Amino acid sequence: MSEWQPIETAPKDGSAILAVVRWMWSDETLGEAQDVVHWHQAGFWACATPMNYLQALDEGVNPTHWRPLPAPPVST
Repeated sequence: MSEWQPIETAPKDGSAILAVVRWMWSDETLGEAQDVVHWHQAGFWACATPMNYLQALDEGVNPTHWRPLPAPPVST
């Protein structure tokens, strides 16, 4: 599966996925980015990248679509 899928179809087993995440800034400007997220056992989507931990955007994000992470490169 390489096409974007609705977030409702994403796995909720804690595995990392690539997601489209949307939010609203304090001035009501909408933002959107792709980020690595996972379903947290407490019942919410959480960002898995350090940048978002530092910005306190790591818990309760609102992804709309997802796709599997690509395979890592093969070492030669």
